[in-house]
Amino acid sequence: MATQFYNLPESRTDGVEIESIWQATDALQFNLSYGYNDSEILNSGCIVDATGDPTATLIGAQRGSCTGGAQDLKGNKLPNAPQNKFALNGNYTWQLGIGSLSLSASWIWVDKQFGSIFNRPYTEAPSWDQTDARATLRTLDDHLTLILYGKNLFDDVGYNLGARASKQTDFNGNPVGFIKNYDLTPPRLYGFEVQYKF
Repeated sequence: MATQFYNLPESRTDGVEIESIWQATDALQFNLSYGYNDSEILNSGCIVDATGDPTATLIGAQRGSCTGGAQDLKGNKLPNAPQNKFALNGNYTWQLGIGSLSLSASWIWVDKQFGSIFNRPYTEAPSWDQTDARATLRTLDDHLTLILYGKNLFDDVGYNLGARASKQTDFNGNPVGFIKNYDLTPPRLYGFEVQYKF
């Protein structure tokens, strides 16, 4: 596997982020956020996928007007740029005699993304989602805070980046496919945190 850098003559990224907070009651709050990112290569020139498809013969190769093993990637998505992201959070706070107790739950969803300017099935990481929760107990004088949390409660597989791929060969060195390499999010995690302010 080798790292290669390409200077794309022209690309475009358009997007929007929307955030909304609904204070349903003094104790109950909902937060919603959505991000849309539309990226596109407008002009790539002719580029050779030296490590994945140097002859531009695999399914999905985009020869365009390029010759040899070069490809024209106009219209491809930029790497590691999921088109859609969505997050929802709800939290409720009880006022107790000793302080306050807040319970919070969050759910996020991230769209598929490619790990290369060569948008191929072997560079694509699928969409994924994750659920987190947190309980926070805070004393009246705000000196002591106890936090119990769980991340990725359902132990779902998530992807920080698009996939990287390496060629798989037989004993004679003939290519027989690709092995996908993923940058994964952490598995299920629980924790307890104590904060004390002097």
